[in-house]
Amino acid sequence: MNNKILSWMLHIMVGVFAFFFFLVLFFPFETLVRYFLSQVEIQSKGAYKINVGEIDPSFFFKTSLKDFELVLSKPTGDVVLLKTPELKIGVSYLPLLASHVDASFELKSKKGGMEGNMFLSQTMQRFDVDLNQMDFAEFPLLAGWLKIPLSGEINGNIMAEIYPEQVGKNEGEINLKLKDLKIAAGKMDLYQGFELEIPDTVLSANDPAVLKATLSKGRLDVKELNIPGPDMALKAAGRVQINRKLSFAHLSVNGSFQFSQKLQEVLSILVLIEKQKNEQGWYPFNLSGQVSRPKLQVGTIQVL
Repeated sequence: MNNKILSWMLHIMVGVFAFFFFLVLFFPFETLVRYFLSQVEIQSKGAYKINVGEIDPSFFFKTSLKDFELVLSKPTGDVVLLKTPELKIGVSYLPLLASHVDASFELKSKKGGMEGNMFLSQTMQRFDVDLNQMDFAEFPLLAGWLKIPLSGEINGNIMAEIYPEQVGKNEGEINLKLKDLKIAAGKMDLYQGFELEIPDTVLSANDPAVLKATLSKGRLDVKELNIPGPDMALKAAGRVQINRKLSFAHLSVNGSFQFSQKLQEVLSILVLIEKQKNEQGWYPFNLSGQVSRPKLQVGTIQVL
């Protein structure tokens, strides 16, 4: 009797093992992964698109996405947010039954990488991202949005919980250190009618630039923005009142900046504000108004 029970148990275990073995071997995980990627686009209501060259699915480990692109869809044309030869994601498949996206991800860059978690639904988007030696060049949108040809490396953490239809519920925290931060020489059209031509400019060398901010109740509070120089130094703090349309967000930022002798010799605009410089060689400024129509005041002079 005991031998029969043992034999039955053994057969059951072999059967269960065989079932899971063939499930893992033949289950169309690539189809699930593609469904997962389509859900990212759906949950963002078409704001984001994903392009992938090749998918290497895995049940036990992270799925590999080759030639990965995350694209922001805009009326003026698509903008690449992130482009990398390989992105690895660990998908939680059960939330897909409720049309939710829940995943961890890992990206290796030339020197460092990025990893984190994300959750997307129709009403909420949550991100927790750690960055280690990521290059500005790997985020094409940053340079395009700032209209500045930046280079350097990004380290730190970004956490955010975003409610697209209820910006007052948004929560988050940003802690970043920016090493070897530089602006390449060239002509920069920062705003209409405000164009500058500058040489190669070092924003952080021995000490990293620092950005610390919190997001709460629809307001982004910039606790610290510190760019040490040597060619350009800046210290600022303030807030951005968030709007569902970014162009309508309202700025209120105060700080001061200074330039090296090299930049003072080529920036003709400094002649207009020379008398606004304090005894320590810093220019106090205030940035206010809407993002689409900012007002910049240096000392008592309205520059923008």
